[in-house]
Amino acid sequence: MKIEVSFSKNESLLSSIIFLIVGVVLLTNADTVLKFISVVIGSALLIVGVIKVFLYYQRKKKYESGGSLGLIAAVAFVFFGIIFIFFSNFIETSIRYIFGAWILFSGVNTFINAISLSPKNTHFISSLIVSVLLIALSLYVIFSENLLLKGIGIVMIIYSAIEIVDFIIGKREVKTYEPKEGETTLIVPNKKDTKNK
Repeated sequence: MKIEVSFSKNESLLSSIIFLIVGVVLLTNADTVLKFISVVIGSALLIVGVIKVFLYYQRKKKYESGGSLGLIAAVAFVFFGIIFIFFSNFIETSIRYIFGAWILFSGVNTFINAISLSPKNTHFISSLIVSVLLIALSLYVIFSENLLLKGIGIVMIIYSAIEIVDFIIGKREVKTYEPKEGETTLIVPNKKDTKNK
């Protein structure tokens, strides 16, 4: 008697390959991906805004009062939709500058605290190193375009590479366990086997 537990390796490999492709695209074509995402979000906001404007005037004709809040919300949707569609680079740059400025402020603050300490203080060297690293990181964030998307792409590539290597070396092969005498045999099939039945 034996217990067989098998996992669907093909599905895992397929998802890993998809993740790898998406990761490479994010890493190498972050500008195109950003524009595509911005256009999709902007179009959705614009459509919702236009629908809200239409509904507002419909209610106004029917009840002679549509409510100013509804019109303000509709205009806001249209406005942000246009911003996302035509100014995607501005949005990315603004987020990058704000995030970079926040890191830079933290780095400068840490540097000021470090130089206020005595060189003999045990925290002097560590605080000084941390402050320099934070300032360097802030400058990198400010001047590096599409850092977030590239970072996500790198993470996806690393994840998919680990999964593919795991598949190749066979860590997910069928595992067989021989139970002691008197134990029950249990077979857990693949998902595909259950679908075929």
